[in-house]
Amino acid sequence: MSVQRLKLPSGRVRWRARVYDKRTGDQTTRSFDTKAQALLWERQQRVALDGELGIIYTPEVREAIKDEALAESSAKNDAILSTLRDEMLAKGPEGAPDQEALKVVQLRTHAGTRRQLIVRDFLTDWKDDAETEGTKRLRENLVRQTVPLADLMLNEVTGSAIAEWQRQLRKSSFISGEPLSTGSVRMMTRMLNSAFEVAVKRDLIEVNPCSQIEKGRKGTGVSKPMPTDVMSVNQVHDLIARLRSSSAALGVMAEVASKTGLRIGELAGLRIGSLNTVTQELSITEQAAGGRTAAWKPLKSSTSKRRLKVIDSAFKALTGYIAQYRGGEPLTAPLFVTEGGSQYNASHAGKKLRDLNVGHTWHDFRHFYASQLIAAGADLPSVSKALGHASTSVTLDVYVHLLPGAEDRVHSAIASAFGEEVSDGESKNSPEGESDSG
Repeated sequence: MSVQRLKLPSGRVRWRARVYDKRTGDQTTRSFDTKAQALLWERQQRVALDGELGIIYTPEVREAIKDEALAESSAKNDAILSTLRDEMLAKGPEGAPDQEALKVVQLRTHAGTRRQLIVRDFLTDWKDDAETEGTKRLRENLVRQTVPLADLMLNEVTGSAIAEWQRQLRKSSFISGEPLSTGSVRMMTRMLNSAFEVAVKRDLIEVNPCSQIEKGRKGTGVSKPMPTDVMSVNQVHDLIARLRSSSAALGVMAEVASKTGLRIGELAGLRIGSLNTVTQELSITEQAAGGRTAAWKPLKSSTSKRRLKVIDSAFKALTGYIAQYRGGEPLTAPLFVTEGGSQYNASHAGKKLRDLNVGHTWHDFRHFYASQLIAAGADLPSVSKALGHASTSVTLDVYVHLLPGAEDRVHSAIASAFGEEVSDGESKNSPEGESDSG
């Protein structure tokens, strides 16, 4: 039960009282002009619900609760009602045996009062309680991102389950298929924490499972591939062939992704006219917005807008696909479409990979592309520009550990600073008589 302050678009302030019946899970709300009226109604509803549980208040108490002056003090009222409730439960309802009183205690304090909801249903209800459209959209996004938790009962969610959910988000969003930054995952976790706090207050669960996980420290928020996570050329070839056998569009998308490093949103947002058949270049100027109809939205950042010259094999795959499947369509039409003819978007494309259980995400093609550029000795600004990163610092932070010989260069640099030569892992020119110990 709670009272919230609402500011209407007109500037007028209203007070909304909410009453939640723990036994049935039903929720009732009403809005009032003053906080006192809202508190009064809430307290009256609480007395009524307690009466259904067999808790009886004397006429004097009921009179006190009806007093709007008393209702102005929420903390004072809560304390009075809590004390009265404890006394009634200890004595039992008037004329009721002790056993009946015990039953009331069990109803109010144990799991019997908790309506067993699955996470999806609870979060959907919580989303609908949002006071503004902006908050509602944020909560809707969270509901869509909680796929691994959605079918769990509320009391089945553990800290380890949430930690695993966080790990999966960092690898691949359940909406776009792209990795989420640490900052985005942190924001999602804060929202989920708020939702579970509501569940605790409503007595649906005893402990907020988010309190059992480590929130993590602030960082760059960029997914960093380890060398062992980056696909080999053979793995890429095999994956392209597997996707091509499932869908011509998916096969070409995978080939282009591995040979251009495009984000899945950028890839899905390509139009037929994005490919210049004279210069053999792709123009990346927008990304797929998602939805039931073809739509586009701005790129991730201004530096994401770029032109990429594609290698011959990717150009051949693109022109062949256009000739066979997109011939006759206007240049402004989506380049890649599903079997039903609708535009691919990041969410749909990501789901396709999960359904095929290929063990990789679209972003893995991007990491492969970047790792090949770095291994070939491409300079950092060029790699950053090709990837459409906001700055070279982002590229450096994500891929510095993939730079060939990075550890050796660090070792050589410090040895050189002290006038030592490094060969075969052993220091030379060490002063005679000095011990290496300590």
